[in-house]
Amino acid sequence: MNLKKRFHIAVLSPIIFLAVLLSTAPAFPYPVEFIDSQGNKITINDRPSQVVSLVPSITEIIFKIGAGDAVKAITYHDTYPSEAATKEIIGGFFSPSLKPSEAMRPDVIFFSHFHKQVTD
Repeated sequence: MNLKKRFHIAVLSPIIFLAVLLSTAPAFPYPVEFIDSQGNKITINDRPSQVVSLVPSITEIIFKIGAGDAVKAITYHDTYPSEAATKEIIGGFFSPSLKPSEAMRPDVIFFSHFHKQVTD
C-alpha cells in the first residue's frame, strides 16, 4: 500500500467513524464495536448524547455532520465553528483539565495520541 493511500485511509477512517457514530439516522444499528488506537475493544450501545472533544478538527467534524448538540466540552483551541463557543472549555489541547469532563460523565471522549494523560 503506497503512502498516499495510507494517508487517505488514516484521514478518512476517523471522519467516516464520526459520521456513523454520531449520525442522527434512526436506522443506524447499535451497538457499535471497534478497536481504539491503544488496541482496546470498545462497544458503544447507543448514540452518544454527551461528547467531550479534545481535538479541534474532530470538534469541527462533529458540528459539520449535525451532531454539535452532543458536544458538551471542548478545549480553548476549538474556535470553529462559531457554535463551539457555547460549549464548556476544559483547558487547552496539550493541557486539558479532565476533572470537569469526568463530572459530565460523557459517553465518549475524543482525543489524540498527544493526550497520553487521558488514557493513563
